[in-house]
Amino acid sequence: LESPDTTKYRTVYQGDALWSLSAKEYGQPEQWRAIADANGLANPRLLRSGERLVLPAIQKGRSR
Repeated sequence: LESPDTTKYRTVYQGDALWSLSAKEYGQPEQWRAIADANGLANPRLLRSGERLVLPAIQKGRSR
């Protein structure tokens, strides 16, 4: 079972964006920065197909 309280991993597919991954995983598109930070992405618009991203656990109710 996967819990929103644990770190997850996702493979990037063509057309993916951090904000859409964030919306899907956290229900909050504005949490995209947590994904960028966890993966050391200097430019979050430059995702490569096949890249594996860490989707860190976030505390609910908190946004940056």
